[in-house]
Amino acid sequence: DLQHSDDGRSVADAIGLGVAYAVSDGSFKQGRGTSAFLLEGSGGAIGRILGANEIPGAEVDQSAYRSELGGISGVIATVASLCRLYDIRLGAIKCGLDGEQAMLHAAGLEPLSPSQPSFDLLVDIRNKIRRSPIKWEFFWIEGPQTQRHG
Repeated sequence: DLQHSDDGRSVADAIGLGVAYAVSDGSFKQGRGTSAFLLEGSGGAIGRILGANEIPGAEVDQSAYRSELGGISGVIATVASLCRLYDIRLGAIKCGLDGEQAMLHAAGLEPLSPSQPSFDLLVDIRNKIRRSPIKWEFFWIEGPQTQRHG
């Protein structure tokens, strides 16, 4: 429960100071999507919030890409809760993902098309970022699936 969590307060303070970061990763197996995410403060801030979610949608809509978007959505929902709970009106967070396409589409400014995969999640993510009182910065984390072996 964030309401009674010292970690929640610490992460909220880090967001307000602009020294918070989050990482998330999605998983897609046997027609089911899930994700896990972590929020922390950097620069000496203490506190950590761990989260996980099951990705909404029909089985036919599930994919690794959608799971990555679900992780982003979980981070954004958690940060929005912290902002409301602790009255954060300014701040920043850096969010790292290993799903490069999901990151580019979620953080992008290009128009979305209802025919593109996971349009529902993309619209929701972009709207929540736009309404957020804080600055969002996304960065790509090279994962084991994408590393070059030489």
